[in-house]
Amino acid sequence: MEDKISSQEIKQFIADHSDLIDRVNQAVMEEDFHAVKNVYMDLNVLKDTRMGLLLSLSDATQVEYLRKGLASYNIRPDRSFTSTYPDFPISEEELKKMYADPKYSDQIIDHSPDTQIGMHLPAIIKPIIASNNRVKYYNHVGITINIYPLSETPLVKCFEHLFQTHFNKEMFKVKFISTRPKSLPASFWKMQQLIWADDMLHLCQPDSGLYAPLLQQQAMMPTWVYAAPVADSAKLAEWKEQGADFTDRRELETRFRMTELYFSVCCHFKFVWMEIPT
Repeated sequence: MEDKISSQEIKQFIADHSDLIDRVNQAVMEEDFHAVKNVYMDLNVLKDTRMGLLLSLSDATQVEYLRKGLASYNIRPDRSFTSTYPDFPISEEELKKMYADPKYSDQIIDHSPDTQIGMHLPAIIKPIIASNNRVKYYNHVGITINIYPLSETPLVKCFEHLFQTHFNKEMFKVKFISTRPKSLPASFWKMQQLIWADDMLHLCQPDSGLYAPLLQQQAMMPTWVYAAPVADSAKLAEWKEQGADFTDRRELETRFRMTELYFSVCCHFKFVWMEIPT
């Protein structure tokens, strides 16, 4: 005869092992709904540091030139300084050198305008807490901001402190790093549940730490990834030969749709324009 467990015994077991049951439930809920524990963001998602460099080198006439081209700059399908501004008095090659030179970091950060995402970041990030509460995850959320290629100067450290004040320190832990994104290891990327990338093309090269877990192993299916639409030079040349209008937002969205679908096989993926408000 089978032993029968009374309802009273079941209640007593639940009472005696409530902590264990909560941990199991949390594990199940996280498997299904994926608590957001770690967020990665490139600084360019929040502040356009390329425009910051251009502005820091401009007089009033050049600032007006930059302003007039801003609508096209916002949807450029590359990460160039001058594709939108061919008449800027400093060459693309020289601007790239200055961008990576630590002595320019302060003036870049000081002149970098906020993007729309940066302006509304608290409203974007704070709902994570409510979502985590639903899956019984109550620990803090780590936010890593990668400022590369800028250096961690005292001014940048001050900006980091100001950035943290937008969030409850008990709920969000903000950390600035300056590391070439593709150099971050696979173990780092696997820990992220939400990624905001400035240049997905750079991140998905075979020598990138993200390449294997995202594209080869498909180990990041639950991860949400938002990235600026960026195409390589060969693809841009092909589109140009086809008569593409790089100032037409709808046309560019259509041309990037297949790439978006490709990445969507590996994660929850969406292209998002990192725009400076006009």
